[in-house]
Amino acid sequence: MLSMMTFTGCSRDDEADFKGIDYERVYMVNPGTTTSGRVLKTPIGYISGFSGKIAVRTSAVLDIATNATLAIDNSLVDSYNATNNTEYETIPDGVVSLEKSNITVAAGKITSDTINIVVSKDGYSKLKADVSYLVPVTIKEVGGSNAHLAKEARFRSNYFVLKYMETNSLIRTEGSESDFQGSPSTDATGQSWKCIAAEDLDPKGFAGLYTGNQWGRKWILLNGKEVLTASFTVDLGASHKIGGFSIGCDLAKVIDIQLSSDNNKWTDIGDTKNAAAILDSNWNSWYAFYASMPGRYVKINMALDPDNWAWKYAQYGYCSLSGFRLLLDD
Repeated sequence: MLSMMTFTGCSRDDEADFKGIDYERVYMVNPGTTTSGRVLKTPIGYISGFSGKIAVRTSAVLDIATNATLAIDNSLVDSYNATNNTEYETIPDGVVSLEKSNITVAAGKITSDTINIVVSKDGYSKLKADVSYLVPVTIKEVGGSNAHLAKEARFRSNYFVLKYMETNSLIRTEGSESDFQGSPSTDATGQSWKCIAAEDLDPKGFAGLYTGNQWGRKWILLNGKEVLTASFTVDLGASHKIGGFSIGCDLAKVIDIQLSSDNNKWTDIGDTKNAAAILDSNWNSWYAFYASMPGRYVKINMALDPDNWAWKYAQYGYCSLSGFRLLLDD
């Protein structure tokens, strides 16, 4: 996910640099702002939440088209860190580049087209885990009209932070509801999702999670105590893009989730050992993925706590699941 911070920008970008001058200036759109994103290496490949969009503008509409030459300027990293009390590193050569180096503000316009920072997957191997890199993009020169390049450096650059991380799980270790990939979904009718296999759970009891009153919706574990594992496989009836899940089970210590399109070849998304249980606005706990993944079949493997207090009250239905939901990103 991207975030934007204004470290070096000005709330009125036309006050200091442009007021009272007798010719037009060329400067960055949202000058001096810093935008952050992340590239994540996972067991199933790279997931990029990083993008850089850049445009320039002029301080007034011009009759003649104005061209701007842009570049990634690593010489600005040290001064940026000193000014903002940060410790970003210079990104290695070959990791990022500009989609193109020249952009134009057309005659009669005030803003150019937008270009992107391109991230090369071949360059990911040059990055270090848990390190944030600064990518300064600056206007080097302008031409084509009588407009002048902004005289103050703070108006000539945008900054982009790429944080590189590596993980053995696609389940987020931090985040908030704003990071959810998809919307909460359940088998509202108790008919669409089918449990097709289970361990220490009766597959026929799965529908009980979606029928009856709120307090009576349970799926009882078969054994009364010291059960170490339980699992179940659900056929959603159709393929979906799945962005996370929620399970109501006080006995579960660690939950592992796998997805499949054919109930044969499985993708291990990861487990909740180091994951964050993210609360939504209704105080429900979710395990959200860094990116939504396709699947029709969902397999849940739970490592249970044999010493949990609930085993003493198994006859009262405490040893059970009370809910199962997914984030569907369709």
